[in-house]
Amino acid sequence: MEQPDRKVLAAVLHVDFPAFVERAFREVEPGSRLVMEDYILLAAQTLAMVGGRSIRRLIINMPPRHLKSLLTSVFLPAWLLGRDPRTRIIIVSHQMDLAERFSRLIRQVISGLWYREAFAETQLSNDRNTASDFETTVGGGVRASSIKAGVTGHGADIIIVDDPLDAKDATSEAERTNVITFFDHALSSRIDDPKTGVIIVVAQRLHEKDLAGHLLQTGDWEHLCLPFIAPEDVKYPIGNRIWHRRKDDVLSPARFGPAEIAATRKQQLPHVFATQWQQQPTAVSAGWVEEADFPRSPERPGMYSRCIMSWDPALKAGPQSNHSACIIAHEVLEKIFIVEVWRGREDFENLCLVASRLIDTWRPTHILIEDTALGPALGGHLSRFGHNIIQVGTKGKSKEERFQNNLDRFKAHHVVLCDGPWIPCFLDEMVRFPFGENDQVDALTQLLSWTRENPSPPAKQFVVNPSRHLLVRERNPQRDRCKPFAWR
Repeated sequence: MEQPDRKVLAAVLHVDFPAFVERAFREVEPGSRLVMEDYILLAAQTLAMVGGRSIRRLIINMPPRHLKSLLTSVFLPAWLLGRDPRTRIIIVSHQMDLAERFSRLIRQVISGLWYREAFAETQLSNDRNTASDFETTVGGGVRASSIKAGVTGHGADIIIVDDPLDAKDATSEAERTNVITFFDHALSSRIDDPKTGVIIVVAQRLHEKDLAGHLLQTGDWEHLCLPFIAPEDVKYPIGNRIWHRRKDDVLSPARFGPAEIAATRKQQLPHVFATQWQQQPTAVSAGWVEEADFPRSPERPGMYSRCIMSWDPALKAGPQSNHSACIIAHEVLEKIFIVEVWRGREDFENLCLVASRLIDTWRPTHILIEDTALGPALGGHLSRFGHNIIQVGTKGKSKEERFQNNLDRFKAHHVVLCDGPWIPCFLDEMVRFPFGENDQVDALTQLLSWTRENPSPPAKQFVVNPSRHLLVRERNPQRDRCKPFAWR
């Protein structure tokens, strides 16, 4: 009976990926028992559809320590090579040693006696068998690489991208852009047959503009998103039954009871829990500032010393580009009253028109423009009309440094918001910084840093005359022969 039983097991392992997962887990985690929870069965079922090519573009977002890498980057390649040893697979991660670890685990599974009995045709070649690159005797195999190492000169039937961005680089726009550029212009073109090739991206979310966020905007990807705690009731078909995951259900009840859930939430910063565990980067509050840190004013101040306009212009105007932002504020002693915020995507010509309109409306005494991207061009254009333009550099400081340098002013309630329709968008960006877009944040920290370094002369003051809708500079006894004047 032993031989027929082995044949039955081999037949099951060929067609049943969840069964393969259960057996392969014992190979890589000897002495541990895998509980085949509903989320594991759902993920395995989805990945099996990749094997049948009914899904060819797949994004999987799951929290840390929930087997997403073992399922996708170890067990799936081993299973696919067993079914067809000619399959060529590329695995890419943010670090080479992580990708090589996946490669070693795949070989560990393939080297198991049970695997060799079930998939006798899959044998490793002695000619090419390194930590990052191994082949089968019929030309299939796995190549492990990293974002920095690249994949030039190598093609594949299946590409797996596993954690392409290091969590510590989540707030770096340059690092996020580097990953996306590598994927769009180098990695995705490595598929040998565009009609049958498969690409899988598996990761925890780190930022709304990470690789997963970038790809989801195209609408071309299947998306399996499993947050740690269910934000709403969801029903998932698994085989011939339905997994009804109710609101507030934890993803792995076998491992996380109430005490473990509470401990996990306590151990994580709010923005880390929202992104990496809940897969909700757009719901992030970084915890640096809160809405309560921004007091409201139903009216604009009656007197102020300076009207300051601060620009953070974007380089491009396309739908995927960053926004340009402009903040207009009245300075009253140590407080900054924000009276209007403009945010939009415009080309240079239209941006100049917007700037002229805002200048005509608010008559700023000082116009700050970031000395990058379109900043010099915008400043040069406006200066030709006699406006007081000040090009401001970042002095080599990151966005986070500039924000933290002004954190004391936020906490002291020195930034006051005058009522306007722009407030919800502005506050959303402020409380989520450095996650999400930061154009309004950049414009504001530029303004705050400049006013800190260039305090207002105490004698100068402007008054709003509501009856005439004029801006009037008050008479000052310390100035000789000073006459009031009005701007129309």
